[in-house]
Amino acid sequence: MSHGDLMKNPLYAGIMYAIENRIHAFDQSVANRGLALTDSQVRSALVRTINAAKGRPPAPLPPSAAEKDRLPADLALEVEAARSDLAIGDPQPDGSVLEKPLPTADWIKALLAVRESNELRSEGRPGSRAYLDFLKGFIEQTKRGG
Repeated sequence: MSHGDLMKNPLYAGIMYAIENRIHAFDQSVANRGLALTDSQVRSALVRTINAAKGRPPAPLPPSAAEKDRLPADLALEVEAARSDLAIGDPQPDGSVLEKPLPTADWIKALLAVRESNELRSEGRPGSRAYLDFLKGFIEQTKRGG
């Protein structure tokens, strides 16, 4: 299922928005520290998160790794934290709703769609921020209600 197809589904649109909102917030925090995140680093973080969700966690970075080299791993942790904010409501016979964790398959589909969006919007050159620039405008527009 492609990015565009998933965006039409309210469940996946909400999951993808949560992921992209975390990416945008991380990008802003990195900029406040005087560093610049790139589309490629975002893609790397998404791949790390997808692999971890599939049961293949990445090898830890050495403690001596430079801060800019740690960005994809740190972003992957931030993206993973978005999953804990998401739950699926399961209606019960008594009319109540039981909150259940987001199924892994749905999480992975949304991550793959965000990665596809990143790939489509990136310029394919080292240091590109085309996806991150798009994301900034998109998040700010949605927060304004547009």
